[in-house]
Amino acid sequence: MKVIFDISVLGWAQKDNKARTGVFRVIENLLTQLLQDRNIELFLCSIDGNFENCICYLRENEYDDSRFIYPGKKSRISLFYKVIYSKYFREEWWSNRPLLYPLFFLFAFIDRIFFLKKMRRAVPKQYLNSHFIFHSPFLPIPEYIRLSNILKVITIYDLIPILYPKYFVNSEFHLIHRIIGSIDRKTNVIAISESTKFDLCKYRPDINPAQVFVTYLAASESFYKVSDTDAIEKVKTKYGIRSEKYILSLCTIEPRKNLEVIIKAFAKLVISSNVPDTNLVLVGTKGWNYDSIFDEIALSSEAKERIVVTGYAADSDLAQLYSGASCFVYMSFYEGFGLPPLEAMKCGVPVIASNSSSIPEVIGDAGILLEPTDEEGLARNILNVLTDRTLREDLSKKAIAQARKFDWRSCESRTVQAYSNSRMSETAEIF
Repeated sequence: MKVIFDISVLGWAQKDNKARTGVFRVIENLLTQLLQDRNIELFLCSIDGNFENCICYLRENEYDDSRFIYPGKKSRISLFYKVIYSKYFREEWWSNRPLLYPLFFLFAFIDRIFFLKKMRRAVPKQYLNSHFIFHSPFLPIPEYIRLSNILKVITIYDLIPILYPKYFVNSEFHLIHRIIGSIDRKTNVIAISESTKFDLCKYRPDINPAQVFVTYLAASESFYKVSDTDAIEKVKTKYGIRSEKYILSLCTIEPRKNLEVIIKAFAKLVISSNVPDTNLVLVGTKGWNYDSIFDEIALSSEAKERIVVTGYAADSDLAQLYSGASCFVYMSFYEGFGLPPLEAMKCGVPVIASNSSSIPEVIGDAGILLEPTDEEGLARNILNVLTDRTLREDLSKKAIAQARKFDWRSCESRTVQAYSNSRMSETAEIF
């Protein structure tokens, strides 16, 4: 089976660490699994046109860059990037000579002008036939690929900007509209949850549900139950967590994540003096429209000194942060999958989460599910977990067992099923 897999997102992350999002992790882990599949002849491309960054990513991660296909002969790709950028600019010789920067940008501009036409077609004509399957794991399928005979697969994560535009700025211009619009009747779709599949088929009733494959994600192997108390204490000190116990929530700080209800529930517990020597720890970078969240913290006069906002936390610290928590709380209004609760469960942490969208698919019966706005219920259940050791241990065991159901090998297997279905659908049409 010949598959062309787009790695544009990996190239973005090579240039900007902010691009190392959940989608980046999905594509990176899926790429690793596809490379190990002997039944797949894998080719890589960048429909975004960031070829140099993608090549750098492959080389730095010791992947075979000969799999990467270009919109022309490799020797003609880019004299500037091939000779000057890769040889000098990325080395100290060039970097320490700022006076040469204008020359660098001039060469880059000229190169882009003359290379622009080729960039528009990142997949050359010889690949655009029914012998190949093209998979876009994030971006819209380009028109020239849609109009070709190549078999097409696309991954859809969620439709939140369409269904809940209030959670996004200028949602009408969001990329998701182009992504959904690039799906035609011959395109097979990978949805990361039953919830996402339901939303997609409801929004686009012309899409055959049989062509939408639910492929659950997984948590990285870097998440596990840390038993080294010294390692946990070291990370707690690093992020300013001073209490013996703490309640953890990890997400981008923005309205959709519903952090206000967690802050209010925690404040109730502090006022009632039911949670001595306990912090609420909020981990994550600032998204948008987050002022109301910090206002809520400021208004919680009794609790604000015990709320720790860490900002970004390094990947290498997350297993310790999860494992040290007494419970993990995730009350998001809507998720395409909900990776943080799965990461927490893999670390053996009791999880309390909202019963919205895809989250119950991830949690199963291994955690406590509540209405996103149930502030009283959240406070009550947090207190139960903190004070009932038997409940805590039971939830921890169930969490680890539930997390084992999600792995990247299964994700790749379901992805290959989508590939196979696209092949069978094409054969059926011929006959």
